[in-house]
Amino acid sequence: MPTNGSSLTGLSIITPIALAALVALVARKFKLLTFGGALAAFVIGAVIFASGKLLLAVPLLAFFLSSSLLSVMGKSRKASANSHYAKGGERDVWQVCANGLIPAVLAAVYALNPYVRQIVLVYFASLAAVNADTWATEIGGLSPNPRMISNWRKVPAGVSGAISFLGMAGAFLGAAFIAFTGWLVWDPGRLLMWKPDISEMLAVTWSGFLAAWADSILGSSVQAQYRCTVCEVQTECKIHCGKPTKHVSGWKWINNDMVNFIACLLGALFCWFLFHFYAYPE
Repeated sequence: MPTNGSSLTGLSIITPIALAALVALVARKFKLLTFGGALAAFVIGAVIFASGKLLLAVPLLAFFLSSSLLSVMGKSRKASANSHYAKGGERDVWQVCANGLIPAVLAAVYALNPYVRQIVLVYFASLAAVNADTWATEIGGLSPNPRMISNWRKVPAGVSGAISFLGMAGAFLGAAFIAFTGWLVWDPGRLLMWKPDISEMLAVTWSGFLAAWADSILGSSVQAQYRCTVCEVQTECKIHCGKPTKHVSGWKWINNDMVNFIACLLGALFCWFLFHFYAYPE
C-alpha cells in the first residue's frame, strides 16, 4: 500500500500532465492548434505546470488564452493582413516551440533552483515578449496606416516589420498583462519571499516590449520576404495565389517562427540584463 508521501508525489506528477493534456485537447477542439501543435503544447505545458504549478502555469495560460481570443476578434477586418502571413490561425508545432521552448527551459531551471526569484521573473519576461509580439500583431493588424520600422514608409497591414501606434500600444499592454498575471499568483509565503515590486514589474514589462520592437526590426531586415508573382503583394508565404513567390529580401532560412524564437530569447536576456545591472546590482 503506498504511503502518503508517495501518493502526493504521484499526484504532483499526474496533475500537471492531466492539465496540460486538457488544455491541448480543448485548443485542438476549437482549432486553435494543429495536431502537431497540440502535441508540442502538451509537452511544453506539462514541463511548465510540473515545474512551477500556478506560479508558472497562470502566465502561460494568460498568454495562450488572450492571444487566441485576439486572433478571432476582428477577423474579417484583418483578412487582408492575414494574407501576408505564412501560416493561418491554427498554430503548428514550430509556432508553439518558437513561443514556448524558452519558457519551458526556464521553468525546468527554476524547478532545480526554487530559491532564485530572478529565474521566475526572467521566465515572465520570456512570456511577456511573445505576448507583446502577439498582441502587437493582432491589434496592429487593425491599424489603417502602419509604417515599416526600417524606413518609415507606409505599408499594408500585416507586412513583417510594420509598426503602428495601435500595434505598439498592444505590445506594451501585452507585456504588462503577463507581468500583472505573474504578480497576481505570486505567493509571498513561498521560497521566493516578497511579491515583485514596481521595479521588477517594470523590468519584465519593458523587456517584453523591447523584444517586440526587436521582433519588428528582425522582421524588416533578416526575415525572408517574398513577392507574389500574380498579385504583387509582399508576403512571408512561399506560395501565394496558387503560385510560387519570388524571394526579394532577408535570409531564406529565417522565417517568422525563427524571429519569434529569437524575440522570446531576447526578452529573457533583456530582463536578466536589467536585473543584473539595475534592479540587483552587485
